[in-house]
Amino acid sequence: SVAAPAADGEERTIALAKEARVAVSGAVTDASTGQPLPAFRIVCGTPYVIDPSSANPPFTASPRSGDWHKFGGGKFRLAMDQFLEYNWDARNRGFMLKFEADGYASSVSRLIHTNESDVQLEVALVPAQTVNVTVLNPNGRPAADADVGLLRPGVTMSLMVAGHLNLPGFSTGLLRPDSKGAFLLPPDDSIKRVIAINSQGFAEASFAALSREPILQLQPLGRLEGQWLVRNQPAPGRGLVLGVASIDGAGYTLDCSATTDSEGRFTFAQVPAGKYRLTWNESTKENGVTTSKDLAGVEVRPGETSTVTVGGYVVNLRLRWPADFVPGKSTRISVAMHTPSLAPPATIMQDRQAVIQWSQSPEIQTKLRDYRSYEFVEGAGGLWTAEPVQAGTAYTLEAMVGDGAATNGSPAVVAYGQMSVTIPADPPTGQFDAGELLVQGVESAPARAGVR
Repeated sequence: SVAAPAADGEERTIALAKEARVAVSGAVTDASTGQPLPAFRIVCGTPYVIDPSSANPPFTASPRSGDWHKFGGGKFRLAMDQFLEYNWDARNRGFMLKFEADGYASSVSRLIHTNESDVQLEVALVPAQTVNVTVLNPNGRPAADADVGLLRPGVTMSLMVAGHLNLPGFSTGLLRPDSKGAFLLPPDDSIKRVIAINSQGFAEASFAALSREPILQLQPLGRLEGQWLVRNQPAPGRGLVLGVASIDGAGYTLDCSATTDSEGRFTFAQVPAGKYRLTWNESTKENGVTTSKDLAGVEVRPGETSTVTVGGYVVNLRLRWPADFVPGKSTRISVAMHTPSLAPPATIMQDRQAVIQWSQSPEIQTKLRDYRSYEFVEGAGGLWTAEPVQAGTAYTLEAMVGDGAATNGSPAVVAYGQMSVTIPADPPTGQFDAGELLVQGVESAPARAGVR
């Protein structure tokens, strides 16, 4: 409290509200005996929200080792101030605590909000059997040098081309088998998949599959070779990146890059078997900004060499303006081409859960994974160019015209144009003249909706 003069000259005492300190305390016991657990761990985290309406969202562990706490004697008290101080997400959406103990299935608390100053939790952990998993090399011998990763929601590991896993910031979730290639898989239902890699191979399996058959045998690494052609000519010195093709998140990324040689050829020598997207990281000369452009989808098989020719098409386009419209200095023009957008059936548009189920169906997931989009760049003489555009695909071309003189900071859309084209599949690379795209006033523009 502080003393302050009032309007009548008398001194008043004003009580200042202190920000509430959030603390969680309670007990952790054995669910079968009711006895306090002599040793257990508490992991601080946040909800991993896939569906915002979900009452029980998956738990995402904090990436800071300081948010992983050890307790004993069946009792705990945890002050959350430091965790909330740096974690914006937890301050806004709340936080969750995960309770772990050796020989027990883990348990995640309810969502706790920051307006709850003193939270009491009584946690009973259920005894559970750990699974002794053996990692084998492609030749059937123990893979004692493999890195093993436990994949949980919200955690992404990196597969290194040297045959190792990397988890920036903290090591939780990374395991190393013993001399016989064995490791203990904890009874944790948040573990969705398990991956393993070394210089000889790679493997992944679900938690359920390993519980039934605790063998994780590595598949030989594959190889990817290719050539990049632009207008049927080699494209030298271009940097390529191989990324995991998964629309819902694989739980791991691939640290794998290459640069084309003087003949436009490139090689990825050691690649885990799987489906990937080949992308080009292009750096803009004017401002040095790097953008990632999708080139092609590829599949690498165990122990085999896959080949691919990339480069696609250079697509040229001109804009045709209405007679009563002349672009000025404040005009902002954006031109792009993309594969057809996806929209839920009109019959389910008002049913949020049905729309979510529709978007997560295998067919729609595949279409979303294969979605392509390319931005055009204006060149000399009003010629717009996009490259490299994948061949053998139908596209929608769109031009959006805005007035940069708008006072609200966002250009007001004044004109729009749209048309469809199909890039031929044969030959796989070349030049395509899309002709003219008629730009019309916004009152004439067609409705645009869908999922991209």
